[in-house]
Amino acid sequence: MRVCILKLFVLMPAMIFLASCGNPRPPEPPELELPKTVRDLRAVRKGDHVYLSWTVSTKTVEAQTVRYLGPTRICRAVASMQECGTPVGEAPAPDLPTLLAASRNGTVQSARYEDSLPAAQFSASENFTYAVEVLNDNQRSAGLSNQVSVSAAP
Repeated sequence: MRVCILKLFVLMPAMIFLASCGNPRPPEPPELELPKTVRDLRAVRKGDHVYLSWTVSTKTVEAQTVRYLGPTRICRAVASMQECGTPVGEAPAPDLPTLLAASRNGTVQSARYEDSLPAAQFSASENFTYAVEVLNDNQRSAGLSNQVSVSAAP
């Protein structure tokens, strides 16, 4: 009986101590690892080609350093876009170790893509609108970049 009481006095504080351990804050959702959206997309048309360029971000929307960058979808429409729909192309993901090393040195990395315009004739008043969408490893993005327009007229 004495042994049981002694065990009770020894084990009870240990159980109370262990029960009180934990995080006092509410749980946080997992990071989605979504790369920041591109905000500086530029487009130049030369003949039947449109040359796109943008700065590659090394941060996620949660302001963390990216751990994975997927490809970048190239989106084109004859009007403004709410979503990419069917991309006209894909730029491969940059080499992440090289990108992060350049970022630590203060160097900004750019990505480029060349799009060939369709042969169909468009009116001089129409424009092609371009946007890009950077994907993560789950093929998800934080959304479309800024949209830029080029004339559809030859």
